Amino acid sequence: MIEKYWDPIYNFYKKNVLYIIAFLSIIILLIAYTCFEKDFWAFDVLKSLGFTLISGGVFAVIVKSEQFSNIFQNELRNIIYGDEDLKKRVDLEELWDKVTKALCNQKFKLISKKLHDGVKICYLPINHEFYYRDHKVEIHIEIDKENPEYVIVNEQTETTLISEDTKEICYKFSSSIPLIEGEEELTTYEVSNFTVDKEKKVLSVDELVIVKKDNYLNAYCHYKVSGKKKYKIIRVEKKRYNLKANPYRQHNAIWLYQNFSLDLIYSKELKIDFIEMGVVNKFETNLKDHLGTHNRLNAHYEGLIFTKQGFILLLNKL
Repeated sequence: MIEKYWDPIYNFYKKNVLYIIAFLSIIILLIAYTCFEKDFWAFDVLKSLGFTLISGGVFAVIVKSEQFSNIFQNELRNIIYGDEDLKKRVDLEELWDKVTKALCNQKFKLISKKLHDGVKICYLPINHEFYYRDHKVEIHIEIDKENPEYVIVNEQTETTLISEDTKEICYKFSSSIPLIEGEEELTTYEVSNFTVDKEKKVLSVDELVIVKKDNYLNAYCHYKVSGKKKYKIIRVEKKRYNLKANPYRQHNAIWLYQNFSLDLIYSKELKIDFIEMGVVNKFETNLKDHLGTHNRLNAHYEGLIFTKQGFILLLNKL
């Protein structure tokens, strides 16, 4: 029964507390200034009490108000999630780890660690210094007339390397070709042309290493560039190898690619299958006749290709 009468009073007070405090403060100040001399102790007490009520009441109302709550929430949200503040944080990887681990654990508890580690390693640029934009590969494959079990492959790779700064970075590529025992000299590899921003470069023996070992011909190239944020790189390779020993051509990304194009011309004596490997989107492919003696396969990918994704070509002689 008491609560029935108390609630309206409490609600009225809560709704009008600022006005009530202001009214009481004015009354106290009026009493102080009209009823007491300024050198009397009661004047100082009432004056201090009046101004304290005004300042304290206003602050209390603001703190409890919805407006203050919204302001505080918005500022807190900006501090945690705002673009400008995120750019200044040095713990972004740790922050991502915490959020992703919590999400993985919430959704797939039994495999949460494997899921988190896989996404981090394959899809985030944690260890990436740059990425490739508009990566184009042109391949021409012919049967070696003098050695019909071998194919001759001429390949040109054109790409734009994009970095976020001008620090030194290392452009890398490699090739590994199986050897046929007793026919090692028939398997060959060379880089016939290498240009950076239209300037021809001569790769040193330290930059391009070619070695035949353990029944494989291995080629490794590490070429360092610096001073720019963008480099146009073109390389031309020529290979000859035994088709049965190496019946496929695999291209999987070691860095991020943005857009990829393949132009493959090959003899009609060959059958080639194009197989995607783990890409998020689909390659657009088009196979057509080329000059009556060859086939021509065009494959284009629009979007990002992540680490270990790409395609494989399966080669068979008809």
